[in-house]
Amino acid sequence: MKKIFLFISALLICVSCFSFNTKALTIPKSDVYKEGIYRINASGKYYATISLFSKDKMASVVVIDSQNRVRMYKIFFPDVINDSLNIGYIESTDTIIVIGPGELAINYYTQES
Repeated sequence: MKKIFLFISALLICVSCFSFNTKALTIPKSDVYKEGIYRINASGKYYATISLFSKDKMASVVVIDSQNRVRMYKIFFPDVINDSLNIGYIESTDTIIVIGPGELAINYYTQES
């Protein structure tokens, strides 16, 4: 009985000494975005593609990094079929600005996808 008590006590001490800090990664929501400024509120680095969702209206997109530098700018025209932009990685400090009456579909994914 004494050996079991010592074993359990040693086990509890070891478990309490080695705490693990886990953080769940959340992928930003892939959705259709209207005109506005969107701050990426997710941890980690993700990849994204942008395409025009509305078929009769144009829209522009601007991607700004954490140091307020324009990484990408593109105008999507409704008469261009299947036009998309692979913007590469997006970090939690980046900002995406959608300009114009059209709507843009932004699809986020991880590299493993």
